[in-house]
Amino acid sequence: ASTETIQSFMKEDKRIILINHSTKEGTMKNRIDGIRIARGKYITVVDGDDALIQKDILKNALAIAGIGNIDIVEFYGNMYSKEELKGTIHKHKINGIIRQPELRTRFFAVNENIDFWRPIVCRTIWGKLIKNEVLQKSIKLMGLKYSDDFILVYEDTMMMVALYQTAQSYYLYKEGGYYYSRDEFGGRYPKVPNRI
Repeated sequence: ASTETIQSFMKEDKRIILINHSTKEGTMKNRIDGIRIARGKYITVVDGDDALIQKDILKNALAIAGIGNIDIVEFYGNMYSKEELKGTIHKHKINGIIRQPELRTRFFAVNENIDFWRPIVCRTIWGKLIKNEVLQKSIKLMGLKYSDDFILVYEDTMMMVALYQTAQSYYLYKEGGYYYSRDEFGGRYPKVPNRI
């Protein structure tokens, strides 16, 4: 059904490209395949069970990126379960630009305003507007045959480590716009015990 839906959109918008795999390839491999053929100057990633819910979030992020020639613009995510708002994620008190070499060190820095382990900039690939050429360089840095076949969780982090090496500028935008669903997460991967 998804293929037919996409094909109907393709008739209306020639920019839409369908990538259809005969076997399951894994989240990261599918993202990389999409990034490799993307033609836009900027890219955003939206997982299958998530959505963009703030009408102008990409337009506003693009305006910020254009003014400062920014490689990555990060915005908030709103976490939902059973369609009920449970809180915000990726919320940061900083509003502004981080540039290299500080970006490399901040990725691994602890932000006590969020929690004890999360860095100041977020480890997920979603909730961001990312310059296409930076993503292409990151894929090359990771290796052409990279796949997440044996990765159960946090596949985003691996790609973000490469991004934080190739991006020269990162803007933390104090605006929400990403709908992050927790409903399907438990069924996709084996349960992981809570850690202290």
